[in-house]
Amino acid sequence: MARFKTEGKIRAIGASIKGPNVTQDTADLCHQYIDTGKIDALQLIYSIFRQSNDQIFEQARQAGVGIIARTVLESGFLTGKYDGRSSFPEGDHRARWAPDQIQRFKEATDRIASQFLHPPFETLAQLAIKFSPAPPEVTTLIQGARTSSQVESNLAAENLPELDSETLRDLDEMFAGFEEVVNV
Repeated sequence: MARFKTEGKIRAIGASIKGPNVTQDTADLCHQYIDTGKIDALQLIYSIFRQSNDQIFEQARQAGVGIIARTVLESGFLTGKYDGRSSFPEGDHRARWAPDQIQRFKEATDRIASQFLHPPFETLAQLAIKFSPAPPEVTTLIQGARTSSQVESNLAAENLPELDSETLRDLDEMFAGFEEVVNV
C-alpha cells in the first residue's frame, strides 16, 4: 500500500478497527497503526454510547491521521426506533445483546430524548449524528440508513447547529463507561 501511495496509484491508506467492542485493546491497536506513520485515516467506533476511543484523537491529530467515526447510530438504537422488548433474528449482530441490555439501551435513549431532544433537533438520530463529529479530529462519519426517508432525515442534520459545549459535556458524563453495556 505504501508503494502504491508513493507511485501515486492511491492517495491515502486507511485502517478499519474491526470488532463490535471498544476496549483498551482497541485503543492500543489504534496507537500501533498511528505509530507506523503509514496510515492517513482510522475508521473506528465512536458514538454517544461509546466514547472511549477519543483517547487516541490527540495522537491522531498530531500525526495527521483522520478519524472516520462508524456506528454513530449504534445499529439503530440511537434512532429511538427500538423499544425495550426488541429482539433480533439469529445472524443479526444485535442478537448478541441480552434483553436486559436492550432495555438499558431503551432507557438510555429515553434519557437522551427527554433531556436533549428539542428544536431544532427533530430526531435522536440527528442528535447522535451531530455528536460524533464534534471532536475536531473526527473528519467524517458513517451514518447508515435503510430507507430513503432515513437518509433524508440524517442528511438534514448537516444543516443543524453544532451541539454546544454543555450538551457535549453532559452526554460525555452521562455515558462514561456505557461501553460495559454495549461491549458484549
